[in-house]
Amino acid sequence: MELIIDLHACDLGKNVSKKRTEEFIVEVCSMTKMKRHGRPLWWTQKSEIPFWHGTSVLQFIVTSDIVMHLLPKMRCVYINIFTCKPFQPKPVVEYAKKFWKAGKVATSKLVIRK
Repeated sequence: MELIIDLHACDLGKNVSKKRTEEFIVEVCSMTKMKRHGRPLWWTQKSEIPFWHGTSVLQFIVTSDIVMHLLPKMRCVYINIFTCKPFQPKPVVEYAKKFWKAGKVATSKLVIRK
C-alpha cells in the first residue's frame, strides 16, 4: 500500500522540530500497528531558494518506510507511507491534518499491489 498526503496552508509555527515530527511518526506507527526500525533519519535543505528550505525525514518501518518533507515557508507537509502491511488510510489522513493544522489536504489514490 502507498498513501501520499499533501498538506497545505499548515500552521506549522514551532511544530517543525525533531521532537514534534518524531511524535507524529510514533503516533502514525501506533495507529497503523507498524513497527519502527530504529530512529528517523533527518536531512535539512538550505537551498538558494528560501521557499525550498525545509527538513526531510525518513523512518524505516519493518514493512518499508515513511518519508516526510516539511517546508515551513511554503506552509506544506508532504507525507508518503509505503508498506506491505495493509492499514486504514482515513484515520491517518485525519490525524495528519489535525496534527499539522492543515487548511487543505490532497491525497493520492491508495495503491494496493498483491
